[in-house]
Amino acid sequence: MDFWTLFSIADVVGISVSIFGAGATVFFSIRAKTSADAARVAAMAAREKYSGVTVLSSLNIAVTLLNDLTNRLSSGSWELAEERSTALRTMIAPIAINQRELFSDQTHRKLLEFISKMKSVAEASDRAQFTNSSQPSRPRLLGIVREEKQTLAIAIDEVKERLAADEQ
Repeated sequence: MDFWTLFSIADVVGISVSIFGAGATVFFSIRAKTSADAARVAAMAAREKYSGVTVLSSLNIAVTLLNDLTNRLSSGSWELAEERSTALRTMIAPIAINQRELFSDQTHRKLLEFISKMKSVAEASDRAQFTNSSQPSRPRLLGIVREEKQTLAIAIDEVKERLAADEQ
């Protein structure tokens, strides 16, 4: 065999190996992209589930704060009533604004109303604490709190349903 024949065979083998390598690279790149896409979808699902669990936890804490607010309003502890209603407002506002997809339109609207009503309770408590004006109507404030417990109960049920549906 002469040099040029050997060189031609090596050239053909080299080109064949290069073509095979390029094909393998494309194949494994596509496979890696598919795996990365699947991992991204799984991470998004996990983040959504974690977000739902966090919202559920926050709503349960809000129910506890509402119960405490009821006690504070009943006893005329205006400073703590103002504190609790402000804490509730600042806790529910990000949920109502950022987690809208977890709730029906009606519940979302009621959560926005919740924020407004807690502001009213805070303002009434603040006025009772710092002015000599007449005391706010406790029955009216307690009625607001009772109504808002219903709103939170509905919101909690909707989040639980959403989490259960995501599990399936």
